[in-house]
Amino acid sequence: GAQLALHAAAGAAVVLGDMGPTGHMLPPFGDASESELTEAFAAQAQVLASAGVQGFLVESLVDVQEACCAVDGIRQVSNLPILVSFAFTAADSTCRTMMGHTAGQAVKALASWEIQGIGGNCGQLAPVEMAFVTASFNQLTSLPIVIRPNIGRPHIHGNVNHNSIAARNFAEELMESVQQGASVVG
Repeated sequence: GAQLALHAAAGAAVVLGDMGPTGHMLPPFGDASESELTEAFAAQAQVLASAGVQGFLVESLVDVQEACCAVDGIRQVSNLPILVSFAFTAADSTCRTMMGHTAGQAVKALASWEIQGIGGNCGQLAPVEMAFVTASFNQLTSLPIVIRPNIGRPHIHGNVNHNSIAARNFAEELMESVQQGASVVG
Protein backbone atom coordinates (compact mmCIF):
# COMPACT_ATOMS: atom_id res chain seq x y z
CA GLY A 1 0.00 0.00 0.00
CA ALA A 2 2.67 2.55 0.95
CA GLN A 3 4.70 1.82 -2.18
CA LEU A 4 1.59 2.26 -4.35
CA ALA A 5 0.88 5.60 -2.68
CA LEU A 6 4.47 6.73 -3.19
CA HIS A 7 4.31 5.74 -6.85
CA ALA A 8 1.00 7.57 -7.31
CA ALA A 9 2.33 10.68 -5.52
CA ALA A 10 5.36 10.73 -7.81
CA GLY A 11 7.06 13.24 -5.52
CA ALA A 12 4.20 15.75 -5.81
CA ALA A 13 2.69 14.89 -2.39
CA VAL A 14 3.85 13.71 1.01
CA VAL A 15 2.96 10.09 1.81
CA LEU A 16 2.33 9.28 5.46
CA GLY A 17 2.15 5.82 6.96
CA ASP A 18 -1.30 5.68 8.53
CA MET A 19 -1.61 3.81 11.82
CA GLY A 20 -4.72 3.39 13.95
CA PRO A 21 -5.36 2.13 17.45
CA THR A 22 -4.46 -1.46 18.22
CA GLY A 23 -7.93 -2.37 19.46
CA HIS A 24 -6.44 -3.54 22.76
CA MET A 25 -7.09 -1.74 26.02
CA LEU A 26 -4.58 -0.91 28.71
CA PRO A 27 -5.42 -1.46 32.38
CA PRO A 28 -7.77 -0.88 34.11
CA PHE A 29 -10.05 -1.46 31.10
CA GLY A 30 -8.05 -4.25 29.46
CA ASP A 31 -5.07 -6.51 29.91
CA ALA A 32 -2.67 -5.24 27.23
CA SER A 33 0.63 -3.89 28.51
CA GLU A 34 2.29 -0.69 27.37
CA SER A 35 5.27 -2.72 26.12
CA GLU A 36 2.99 -4.92 23.98
CA LEU A 37 1.36 -1.90 22.36
CA THR A 38 4.69 -0.15 21.88
CA GLU A 39 6.12 -3.26 20.18
CA ALA A 40 3.08 -3.50 17.90
CA PHE A 41 3.46 0.13 16.81
CA ALA A 42 7.22 -0.28 16.35
CA ALA A 43 6.71 -3.31 14.10
CA GLN A 44 4.16 -1.50 11.96
CA ALA A 45 6.31 1.65 11.77
CA GLN A 46 9.33 -0.42 10.69
CA VAL A 47 7.40 -1.88 7.76
CA LEU A 48 6.03 1.52 6.72
CA ALA A 49 9.42 3.24 7.05
CA SER A 50 11.06 0.47 5.02
CA ALA A 51 8.43 1.01 2.32
CA GLY A 52 9.55 4.65 2.10
CA VAL A 53 6.83 6.71 3.79
CA GLN A 54 7.83 10.28 4.61
CA GLY A 55 6.16 10.41 8.02
CA PHE A 56 3.44 8.86 10.15
CA LEU A 57 -0.17 9.69 10.96
CA VAL A 58 -1.40 7.91 14.07
CA GLU A 59 -5.14 8.49 14.10
CA SER A 60 -8.48 7.65 15.68
CA LEU A 61 -6.92 7.25 19.12
CA VAL A 62 -9.12 7.47 22.21
CA ASP A 63 -6.52 6.78 24.92
CA VAL A 64 -3.61 9.13 25.61
CA GLN A 65 -1.55 6.23 27.01
CA GLU A 66 -1.92 4.35 23.73
CA ALA A 67 -0.88 7.53 21.89
CA CYS A 68 2.33 7.59 23.94
CA CYS A 69 2.92 3.91 23.13
CA ALA A 70 2.45 4.68 19.44
CA VAL A 71 4.95 7.55 19.45
CA ASP A 72 7.41 5.52 21.54
CA GLY A 73 7.15 2.59 19.13
CA ILE A 74 7.64 4.79 16.08
CA ARG A 75 10.60 6.60 17.67
CA GLN A 76 12.27 3.25 18.37
CA VAL A 77 12.57 2.66 14.61
CA SER A 78 12.31 6.06 12.91
CA ASN A 79 12.94 9.79 13.24
CA LEU A 80 10.37 10.68 10.59
CA PRO A 81 7.66 13.26 11.40
CA ILE A 82 4.64 12.08 13.43
CA LEU A 83 1.13 13.53 13.50
CA VAL A 84 -1.17 12.25 16.27
CA SER A 85 -4.94 12.50 16.04
CA PHE A 86 -7.70 11.61 18.51
CA ALA A 87 -11.34 10.65 17.94
CA PHE A 88 -13.56 12.89 20.05
CA THR A 89 -17.13 12.19 21.10
CA ALA A 90 -17.99 15.53 22.69
CA ALA A 91 -17.55 19.02 21.24
CA ASP A 92 -18.42 21.01 24.33
CA SER A 93 -16.14 22.63 26.86
CA THR A 94 -14.78 19.19 27.81
CA CYS A 95 -13.86 18.02 24.29
CA ARG A 96 -13.41 14.35 25.30
CA THR A 97 -12.61 11.01 23.69
CA MET A 98 -14.72 7.96 24.53
CA MET A 99 -12.14 7.13 27.21
CA GLY A 100 -12.80 10.51 28.78
CA HIS A 101 -9.51 12.13 27.77
CA THR A 102 -9.52 15.82 26.92
CA ALA A 103 -7.51 17.73 24.34
CA GLY A 104 -5.55 19.16 27.28
CA GLN A 105 -4.67 15.70 28.55
CA ALA A 106 -3.57 14.70 25.04
CA VAL A 107 -1.29 17.73 24.74
CA LYS A 108 0.16 17.18 28.22
CA ALA A 109 0.76 13.44 27.64
CA LEU A 110 2.55 14.05 24.35
CA ALA A 111 4.47 17.18 25.39
CA SER A 112 7.70 15.31 26.08
CA TRP A 113 7.57 13.38 22.79
CA GLU A 114 8.85 14.79 19.54
CA ILE A 115 5.73 15.02 17.39
CA GLN A 116 5.05 17.44 14.57
CA GLY A 117 1.28 17.84 14.87
CA ILE A 118 -1.74 16.97 17.00
CA GLY A 119 -5.48 17.10 16.54
CA GLY A 120 -8.73 15.27 15.96
CA ASN A 121 -10.33 13.02 13.39
CA CYS A 122 -13.42 10.90 12.88
CA GLY A 123 -15.14 10.27 16.19
CA GLN A 124 -18.77 11.23 16.57
CA LEU A 125 -18.44 14.88 15.61
CA ALA A 126 -19.77 16.63 12.54
CA PRO A 127 -17.20 18.65 10.56
CA VAL A 128 -18.49 21.95 11.96
CA GLU A 129 -18.13 20.59 15.52
CA MET A 130 -14.45 19.90 14.87
CA ALA A 131 -13.89 23.68 14.95
CA PHE A 132 -14.38 23.47 18.72
CA VAL A 133 -11.73 20.72 18.90
CA THR A 134 -9.42 22.91 16.81
CA ALA A 135 -9.95 25.89 19.10
CA SER A 136 -9.26 23.73 22.15
CA PHE A 137 -5.95 22.49 20.75
CA ASN A 138 -5.05 25.98 19.51
CA GLN A 139 -5.28 27.31 23.07
CA LEU A 140 -3.06 24.51 24.41
CA THR A 141 -0.20 24.04 21.96
CA SER A 142 1.89 25.72 19.30
CA LEU A 143 2.08 22.47 17.32
CA PRO A 144 0.34 22.37 13.94
CA ILE A 145 -3.25 21.19 14.38
CA VAL A 146 -4.53 18.28 12.28
CA ILE A 147 -8.30 18.06 11.72
CA ARG A 148 -9.80 15.25 9.63
CA PRO A 149 -13.51 14.76 10.41
CA ASN A 150 -15.95 12.31 8.92
CA ILE A 151 -18.05 13.70 6.10
CA GLY A 152 -21.03 13.92 8.41
CA ARG A 153 -22.50 11.14 10.44
CA PRO A 154 -22.71 8.01 8.29
CA HIS A 155 -26.01 6.18 7.98
CA ILE A 156 -26.96 2.98 6.18
CA HIS A 157 -29.83 2.61 3.72
CA GLY A 158 -30.21 -1.01 2.68
CA ASN A 159 -26.64 -2.24 2.39
CA VAL A 160 -25.16 1.10 1.33
CA ASN A 161 -23.36 3.54 3.60
CA HIS A 162 -24.26 7.20 3.00
CA ASN A 163 -22.75 10.39 4.35
CA SER A 164 -25.09 13.00 5.75
CA ILE A 165 -23.21 16.00 4.31
CA ALA A 166 -22.60 16.89 0.67
CA ALA A 167 -18.98 17.43 -0.35
CA ARG A 168 -19.48 21.19 -0.83
CA ASN A 169 -21.00 21.56 2.65
CA PHE A 170 -18.21 19.43 4.11
CA ALA A 171 -15.62 21.81 2.69
CA GLU A 172 -17.51 24.84 4.01
CA GLU A 173 -17.82 23.31 7.49
CA LEU A 174 -14.15 22.31 7.48
CA MET A 175 -13.23 25.96 6.86
CA GLU A 176 -14.47 26.63 10.40
CA SER A 177 -11.53 24.56 11.65
CA VAL A 178 -9.11 26.41 9.38
CA GLN A 179 -10.39 29.71 10.81
CA GLN A 180 -9.79 28.32 14.33
CA GLY A 181 -6.17 27.50 13.47
CA ALA A 182 -6.04 24.07 11.82
CA SER A 183 -2.91 23.64 9.68
CA VAL A 184 -3.67 20.22 8.19
CA VAL A 185 -7.23 19.35 7.14
CA GLY A 186 -8.82 16.58 5.16
